[in-house]
Amino acid sequence: MSRIFLPSILMLLSLNVQAQFFVTPTDSIHETIYADSTISIFQIELVNETTDSLNLTWKLIEEEVTEGWDYNLCDLGECYVGVPNSAEMQAFASGEAGFLKMLVNPLSIEGYGFWHFWVYPTGDEDNFVNLYFSIDASGTDGVLDVE
Repeated sequence: MSRIFLPSILMLLSLNVQAQFFVTPTDSIHETIYADSTISIFQIELVNETTDSLNLTWKLIEEEVTEGWDYNLCDLGECYVGVPNSAEMQAFASGEAGFLKMLVNPLSIEGYGFWHFWVYPTGDEDNFVNLYFSIDASGTDGVLDVE
């Protein structure tokens, strides 16, 4: 009987750890923008499902960006120049949301940007969630600048 009981407890504990936050609106943002557009902003929210405050850490897993683009990452508590390797977000209360936000300006350069992150409860890297930002920039918006 104890052999059945222990795996059941371990399964319940792992479900509780993984259910500390949920991702909205999706874990993957795939967008196409005009190469001559100004800053485009893309955000994924991480809503705290616990009854306490939550600390999340994110880690950059993969990055591929067209040379010459201007791009920055913001999380709850900080905006960075470019995208650093990892950081811990500011803690946020039950029911509130942390976020990862990409700000992209292709500076009229056609190309592609891709960022892959792990987000996990601070100190518990084994319980990560994958987040992806994938941005294609091509063409122009057809609006002529008049000076």
